Amino acid sequence: MSQLVLDYSWARPDPASLRSAGAIGVARYLTRDTTGKAIDGPELHALQAAGLPVALVFEDAADRASLGGSAGHADAVFINYAALQLSWPSDRPIYASVDFDITGHASDAQSYLAAFAATSIYPIGIYGGYDTLQLLPTAQSAHYRWQTRAWSNGQTADTICLYQAGPGPITGTDANNALLPDWGQHPAPTITTLAAPGDTHMIVYVIPDQSTGAQPGDGVLAVSGATPVRAVTATEWHYCLVPAGATYRSIDRQAWLQLKATIHP
Repeated sequence: MSQLVLDYSWARPDPASLRSAGAIGVARYLTRDTTGKAIDGPELHALQAAGLPVALVFEDAADRASLGGSAGHADAVFINYAALQLSWPSDRPIYASVDFDITGHASDAQSYLAAFAATSIYPIGIYGGYDTLQLLPTAQSAHYRWQTRAWSNGQTADTICLYQAGPGPITGTDANNALLPDWGQHPAPTITTLAAPGDTHMIVYVIPDQSTGAQPGDGVLAVSGATPVRAVTATEWHYCLVPAGATYRSIDRQAWLQLKATIHP
């Protein structure tokens, strides 16, 4: 089930309004723009204090990626500094925006993204239309993929974590469907595996919290062999074969996706 993440540029809805609109988080901008588009520390802290995790995306001009590798390098140097000023964690991504139709500019856009990824000290996320995410090698390999409906011709790219569907419920915002628990937000969701000593199976589930939208009691709380001891609203759990005696551990999104590929229904 998808959940609502709002992104916005110059609008400044207060956190209470965002929560009332059903948002579980927001995406905000790093940019050289000085007219009010960029997020700052007080805004970031206010959102997080209200229980709204934040993802960051870089964008100056919408077609900035058409300028190729030199622009990608310069923009990554900029976001490295800007994100450090926000104390952005080194394991949280920053999205590079390809906010235009790449027809006729695919090579330039790929050069831009490759240089951005090579220079950034943060994991890279990619924002763009279907062709950007599906055809450009750097976007294909990115763990954080955010698709806009624009320039997508009704098609949906593989393994996206956010889908920008159109105008949001608050003026000046866009609505995005969060399709994976980890969509690049800070604080990050906690994704956990659990097995009791001696078990030959474990349960994969997402710990209930505000950023995932899971409710207290969701998932499996304990497991004995191949039978859940307690499962409440057991719609999101799966068995996964693991060595006996596996222990509690946290995993990142890449490991989560790899683990999902081995799940036995």
